[in-house]
Amino acid sequence: MLSSLLPSPGVNANVQAGAENTQQIVGSQTRTGDQAQVADQANRVMGTQIINEEVPPWVWILMIMGWLLPSPQEIYNGIIRLFTLIFGKKK
Repeated sequence: MLSSLLPSPGVNANVQAGAENTQQIVGSQTRTGDQAQVADQANRVMGTQIINEEVPPWVWILMIMGWLLPSPQEIYNGIIRLFTLIFGKKK
């Protein structure tokens, strides 16, 4: 089980079979819609899982608001103080 978590050395074998096969290095590649769909299907077949770890901005905003805004108890105390200030204590 531990061996599946640790990185293992991979073998990079660039094998060419045939007399006229050539190997090319491509600098930059852009994928069109069809190529992206084929790559996505290949990832599904191989069992590769692509994970997007980027946190959306609205999650950051909610976290900051939750940290800065008052707690429910403080909100309740503020409302009670507001009503006692407006209406005052009647004896």
